[in-house]
Amino acid sequence: MREIRADQKGFTLAELLVVIMISAVVMLAITGVMLELVRSGNVSARMAAIRETQTAGFWMSKDGVQTVDSTISAGAGFPCTFIWSDITTPEEFPHVVVYRLISMPSGTLMQLQREETVGGVLDSTKVVARSLYADGTSGATSVRWTDSTKTSFTFRVVATVALTSENRTYQVSPRFEPQI
Repeated sequence: MREIRADQKGFTLAELLVVIMISAVVMLAITGVMLELVRSGNVSARMAAIRETQTAGFWMSKDGVQTVDSTISAGAGFPCTFIWSDITTPEEFPHVVVYRLISMPSGTLMQLQREETVGGVLDSTKVVARSLYADGTSGATSVRWTDSTKTSFTFRVVATVALTSENRTYQVSPRFEPQI
């Protein structure tokens, strides 16, 4: 081994190689953690977008199947109204459900609001989906009759969460009371 003089300063080549190797291992570990965080964030955003489309589809399908009278507005179809009576409410106290797209604070995305009245009395108002893309184009959230006979409608829902979009299309056939 070589003798180190008092006036000699700096690191030896062996010391520098050890430091570089340790630094490389630490940087690899940090890079792996960062990549995993980004990937899990993308997965979480996708799952949130899927959940929004499924929840909106559930409520719209549930109410749409029960309806005996429906009104779907022109354009994107909102507001749309579903009316029905069930075994717990006589015909003079119908359920009336109105779906509206309401602006979110972010400005570009919308919320799907469901307002239900029973016999003319407000029963509940809730937001069933958030982060919906609805600009009135064919690729946005919309509800439309499938044909002129109005025997079924198509509900397309597009949710965007953290730049991740998900869309689903639901075909719903309302029940109609027999004409006697």
